Amino acid sequence: MDGDLALWYARSRSKSSDFDRGRRQQEVIRTLFQKALQTGTFNKIPQLYTDFSSTVVTDMGLTDMLNMAPYAVNFTNANIRSYYIRPPYVQSWVTPGGAAVLLPQESLSQMLIEAATLSTFAATRESIVIEVQNGSHFDTMETLVASRLNYAGFETITSAADNRDYANTVLIDLTAAQDPNQQQTVLNVLGAYSANVLSFPDPNSKVHYRLIIGAEYDACFRPEDLAH
Repeated sequence: MDGDLALWYARSRSKSSDFDRGRRQQEVIRTLFQKALQTGTFNKIPQLYTDFSSTVVTDMGLTDMLNMAPYAVNFTNANIRSYYIRPPYVQSWVTPGGAAVLLPQESLSQMLIEAATLSTFAATRESIVIEVQNGSHFDTMETLVASRLNYAGFETITSAADNRDYANTVLIDLTAAQDPNQQQTVLNVLGAYSANVLSFPDPNSKVHYRLIIGAEYDACFRPEDLAH
């Protein structure tokens, strides 16, 4: 995306909703953070602060940003949990005065507790490394899939597949445990329910799973599914 398309993606409500717009805005921020890591932008904070201080309003000073920068460069997208308010966490209601409001539901409290707590489940996902390869003829599919796995809390790396003629997605389990529940969790995040799962335990492997994306993989998904 160029700047105009990214702005449209973040702001549009046509054929969408405020809830989905909030999710898309989070995706844009996550992508900006990822690009900043890749391009060494954090090393340019003093110059950027000077360039944008007249157009960006913030209560953070340059010293605050420089103090936080060392923490940021040690993060990846897999370390960031994303939550956004939507039904069924809230329910639409019109007040007696005619104002359209959202009523919080009990499930919202549960989501807020989860968002504020580093769960053992989240920590377990962060310790799993998945190597993503694009075996389909669709370019950059490995980047999309890696980002989606990051969104769900998994660490990823990308590499070239041995060929681009895979008809079906393949998940190769390189772990010693060969846990079918963990395999299914990875596939559920992607919605890759028809993937072939192969077991090749390798105690010397630096990655836990190798995922080769096939031509049948459907990139469309329900974003709320990524939280589970």
